[in-house]
Amino acid sequence: MELFPDEVMTHIISFFCHSNEPTEIDVASIFRRFGRVSKFWKHGCVRFVQQTPMRLTKEYTNVGDLPMVVWMCRHHVKIKEITTRVLETDLHVSCLVYVLKYCDISSLDFINIRFGKNVSKAFDWDKSAALEAGIPDEIVKAADGMNMEECQSLIVSSIGDRARSLNALQLDCPFEDFHLPLVTNFSHQLDKLMLNVTGQGTKCQSHRSDLARKYEMISQAIERMPNLRRLFICAYTSDLPIRSRSLEELECGWDFVLKECICPSLKNLYLCIDMGNLSPVFLSKFSHRIEKLTLESDHANSDSYNDAVVNNSQRISRIIASMPHLKELRIFHGDYALGINSKSLEKIDTSKSHIGFRIIECVCPALKLLKCGCVYNLVMGQYRPTSEVISHVQPIEPFQNGDLGSRRTKEFKAGDRAFIGMQVSDSCVIKLVNIRPPL
Repeated sequence: MELFPDEVMTHIISFFCHSNEPTEIDVASIFRRFGRVSKFWKHGCVRFVQQTPMRLTKEYTNVGDLPMVVWMCRHHVKIKEITTRVLETDLHVSCLVYVLKYCDISSLDFINIRFGKNVSKAFDWDKSAALEAGIPDEIVKAADGMNMEECQSLIVSSIGDRARSLNALQLDCPFEDFHLPLVTNFSHQLDKLMLNVTGQGTKCQSHRSDLARKYEMISQAIERMPNLRRLFICAYTSDLPIRSRSLEELECGWDFVLKECICPSLKNLYLCIDMGNLSPVFLSKFSHRIEKLTLESDHANSDSYNDAVVNNSQRISRIIASMPHLKELRIFHGDYALGINSKSLEKIDTSKSHIGFRIIECVCPALKLLKCGCVYNLVMGQYRPTSEVISHVQPIEPFQNGDLGSRRTKEFKAGDRAFIGMQVSDSCVIKLVNIRPPL
């Protein structure tokens, strides 16, 4: 076996990994199995981690993990993915910089960087432990006295142009300390971008002009990403316009109100909405090409089910009816009634909706899959289902799976929830009724 080239040994050892992308746990298991057998097998294990990209998922910023960080950097381990915990101290930042500088990041395709409210100074004992573990003194002191923006700049300079495979970036940090070059440095290669900018409190409200400038800078950075396909953004703002010619998937987190979206290629849209207060231009400018729409709303109690919720649900019904390419509709949470009238819809999923959500009408001639949640809940001493479709079609009694073969809707899923009967007439109006007796 000593005559085998390194590539063959690497291929043999790879069979003892749980996946093609080993983690720290897989590497530790390999060294326990083979690294102690002989110098030959130890050399094979080292060559394995140098040739096979690995995923860093462990909290290696802990003092107890510092020897592992040193070992990876000394052997120039090849890395595919880095997922950090919150970088709270300058030593945490230094450890990340150490990994980025000395490990092989030519295959790095995803990095997740998270910052807290600030970057504090690490304890002297922790820095002494880092020096004893073998981290160079200049690395330990690299982030001394730096604020969060300077730390982000240090991370950017540590990556440089060596991570040419990087196509996915996730960044969590307070908005006032957001460092734009951390995004723009990879603008021509990013396919997926996840931004979670928080912390816009009293400090930010007093600097509205500066906020508007930063919003526009982020918007321009997104617009200049030619290969960006997927974007997740969560921010306490409604002043950040989304403009992109390449964007196909957009997911907006809570507290982000989407008022302007100029994305001609957009096909998949995930929105978190407030049913009591929708934007006047909600979905009106960018709904013509949407193929998959997901709506997540806050859970409104019956006491708050007011005229605004009713009017907005009717607006959503009209918007859905005007989407010519819509194929899939998903409803998360919420407590409102929705009429669905669409010529193109093929899949409807309301299984994750709240107790009070209900479909009052469903006229969908192209429908192939209807998945709804229908759990019996005790309301005013009586059981009632969470999802009802009210129409003028007779139910199937008793319900038989074979009956679905002759119906327009080809599949119905209820999981372990209470079963409902379904029938589709020639007019394609669906009615769902309960056939399991109340418990």
